[in-house]
Amino acid sequence: MSYGMNAINIVFPFTIPSEDRKGRLKRRMELAAIFSLAELIRDKGGGLISKKPAEDILFISEICYPFWFVPWRRRTLIFDGFDLKSYTISFDILPDANMFIQEMEGSSSKLETYSAFLSHNLNYFAGFSGKGEKVVKGLIMDPNLMNDIFSLFHKAKRVKGPLEKGLLPLVMDRLVAETAIKELQNFEKALEDDVKKLSRIARDLIKTTQRHINAVKAEIEKTKKRSDIKINKLMSKIAKKTEKVRMFYDKKIIKVSGKANQKIQNLTGEDAELQAARDHLRAYIEQSKNQGSAAQDRIDEKQEEYWRQKLKSSRLRFLQIGKRLKEIEKEIKKISSTRDLEISRLKSEYAAKAESYMTEIRKLEAARDAKIKMSQEAIES
Repeated sequence: MSYGMNAINIVFPFTIPSEDRKGRLKRRMELAAIFSLAELIRDKGGGLISKKPAEDILFISEICYPFWFVPWRRRTLIFDGFDLKSYTISFDILPDANMFIQEMEGSSSKLETYSAFLSHNLNYFAGFSGKGEKVVKGLIMDPNLMNDIFSLFHKAKRVKGPLEKGLLPLVMDRLVAETAIKELQNFEKALEDDVKKLSRIARDLIKTTQRHINAVKAEIEKTKKRSDIKINKLMSKIAKKTEKVRMFYDKKIIKVSGKANQKIQNLTGEDAELQAARDHLRAYIEQSKNQGSAAQDRIDEKQEEYWRQKLKSSRLRFLQIGKRLKEIEKEIKKISSTRDLEISRLKSEYAAKAESYMTEIRKLEAARDAKIKMSQEAIES
């Protein structure tokens, strides 16, 4: 039987000849084959202790077995009209999507609650909450049986009147078949609803997450702009103040440097004069030696003594000049070192004061960076 707006009765052939059979299958051969099959499965009795009687074949009936053929979703479902068959659909049960949606909607307005919701439900759909089964009464899904039945459709005949052959009682009537189809439709709709809910959840999560990301990015830009305005105003004031301090310390450095350089210049002049005097004494000492030797050769004791005294005093003066030159060299090094240390101290003092003026700037920058970092971490988490 088929099922639709109106039921149509069709009858399949009782027997089908094999494809390699050349002759027509006669009725007597058909009956003989059926009898042979019945005899094959008949219990012949026997047993060692208690004899079991053999079964007798009382009658063999040629009777039709009822099926419902129901068109559904571009395919045909087969139902067992005698209600011996059923089909169990096993499926995984999703976690409660409605509860997830409710919690998501309730926490999506603020970033803090939304982040907590995501963190808490990170693995909500990572697994299934259980296994389920849906038993469809009368549905035949045995692929071999289905292939056999569908392969005979082209040999089936439509019957408008009463059947010539007997028919097993319809345990599964039309109303039961309609109910089974309705249950299948409801089950399919439930699955489709689950898919729609998951799709909706995915869309809403993407949309809500992007909304919060955009809001955080906008807040970061506002934070940067507000901080930049404050920093620029403060920098303008600090720049003027720093310039005054720099000019003050530049004057001090120039004064220290000028005073030290003047001393070095004076000592350098003295050094040059002493160098010239020492060179002159060196020549005069040689002359005194020569004059003393000449007086000794002439046996002029008075002249010899005179040049001896000159040589002695010249050598003493030469040593004194050498000592003073060393002292001048040390004094120049000391003055240079003292000057450099003082200039370095003044520069460090200026840098410390300039840096102290930047403390407020550093605080503003640190507060800005901390707020931006916290916002970025909220996005990344």
